[in-house]
Amino acid sequence: AHHNAGATSPSATTGHPADGGGGHHSWYFRPTIDVYHSGMGGALPVCLTEFGYVSREGYGELPSNWSWGSGITVQNQADWLAEGVRIARSLGYVRLMIVWNVDFTYWGSDPQAGYAIVRPDGSCPACGTLGAAMQ
Repeated sequence: AHHNAGATSPSATTGHPADGGGGHHSWYFRPTIDVYHSGMGGALPVCLTEFGYVSREGYGELPSNWSWGSGITVQNQADWLAEGVRIARSLGYVRLMIVWNVDFTYWGSDPQAGYAIVRPDGSCPACGTLGAAMQ
């Protein structure tokens, strides 16, 4: 499963800027992983192979098709990654989470660098929050 289009905390089920009131599961963390888990009849664990939040901080404006992420701060990114880890650990059916991504630097039509937890100044605000969530 992937969850990399979130613009709300992992506990939210409404409020995504691109949702338009439809409540599509892919905009929200828990509904996304629940769809995958229930789609397998609960028989298999869920593996999140892309889990991340884009932040334009340190880069500039996001491309228009990523405008839904314009309000996400680096602090949101750090807090929400850790919150997602805590939620996933509590569910008991999430086996693996891969943070998307650690240190990409490409900033263009696909702003991969905005997902990087290592920011342009070399800091990693998410490192501490993720470390604490893993304890």
